[in-house]
Amino acid sequence: VSIAPFPHETNLFWEGSLSSNLDERPNQEFLIDVDQPTVQLKPMLATKLEMSPDGKTWTFQLRKGVPFHFGFGEFTGADVVHSLERITSEGAIATYQGDWQKLVGKTPAEIQQNVKVVDNYQVVFNLKTPSVTLASWQAAAYTDLFMVSKNQWDKVGIEGMRQKPAGTGSYQYKERRLGEYIRFERVENHWRQTPEFRELEMRFPPEDVTRLAALLAGETHIADIPRSLHKQALAR
Repeated sequence: VSIAPFPHETNLFWEGSLSSNLDERPNQEFLIDVDQPTVQLKPMLATKLEMSPDGKTWTFQLRKGVPFHFGFGEFTGADVVHSLERITSEGAIATYQGDWQKLVGKTPAEIQQNVKVVDNYQVVFNLKTPSVTLASWQAAAYTDLFMVSKNQWDKVGIEGMRQKPAGTGSYQYKERRLGEYIRFERVENHWRQTPEFRELEMRFPPEDVTRLAALLAGETHIADIPRSLHKQALAR
């Protein structure tokens, strides 16, 4: 896949904006998914959610048995809290950082007070202000809150995560060359679906005509090209 370079190129979702995280989506997942044809929300890492009548308490039931890549254990409620700590952390530039800070707090202590892990598979959000749209704020295509591994953070720290991020997606991280490409390899027997392609590579040619040329030459299978070049592509 050939796409235009992002404003921020990073392996850590909280170090980039919403417009920069397309290259993290193959290997990381969200609590809620979106059915693209109908734009309806549907389960992903959360299987069920419930909102209190006042919109301040949300209870999420989590999917059991979803492993993180590279042997970092099963996805649990602790990872939800950890992911919120990362997106609200000082220095983060995630698009919805400020919104999450208003809802659950700015510090790990605040977040742990407001987001309670009942057990491995149930998390309760006690929001500082009501929100009837919290579900969509957790959803793929609408948010930059990926679910990342607390176990990996505890074992290898931020630099280890930056070098080899563990997600739960159907592709796992293989390598990145800044300004050139990011490469993934498929996860066999993934809980959602095993991808048809063994490997996925996203390339970042900055010139529109270069991406078009690569597409026409068969060097890439999907390309992001501007409307002004569509006729040229369709003619071929």
